[in-house]
Amino acid sequence: MSLRKLAYLTAKTERLDIRPVTEADLASVFEIHRQDEVNQFLPYETWQDMQDAQAWYEVVKERRDSDSAEQFVLFHGAQLVGSMIFFSYDPNQRECELGYVLNKPFWGQGFMLEALHEMLPSVANLLNLEHFVATIEAENIASIKLLSRIGFSQIGEVVEKGILLKLFRSQAL
Repeated sequence: MSLRKLAYLTAKTERLDIRPVTEADLASVFEIHRQDEVNQFLPYETWQDMQDAQAWYEVVKERRDSDSAEQFVLFHGAQLVGSMIFFSYDPNQRECELGYVLNKPFWGQGFMLEALHEMLPSVANLLNLEHFVATIEAENIASIKLLSRIGFSQIGEVVEKGILLKLFRSQAL
């Protein structure tokens, strides 16, 4: 099994179209990641220009080519709502790590909840997973609440680079 199985996964919900990111999405992705508030809990700096977006996409392609991650975009009509990534796939433990980001105008409207309800069962089925894991900064209360709403439980804490991180794992799917 491999994350390559996710390369053709698409989903549609009542409000969202979800698919793997393409280079054509970079201008929209840039609009999300040029916002300080959106990036405050992400492992990279706020983007300054399209060169940052292009560099990010090169990493996306490298991860895709090396079978280490798959990145998805979530559209509401023509507007990019956010993205999600699946990475650190472990077929022996039957788990995969999840990450996501939501464009600020869409905060608090249930879009990521809707996307995760749609995508997690599909990804679990394709990869034969029992669990998803996520690492969230302790100050990211909205994300912690979201994970709790979809059945994740906190399994520990760790400090990295002076930041308290909470470790979560989903219940069996």
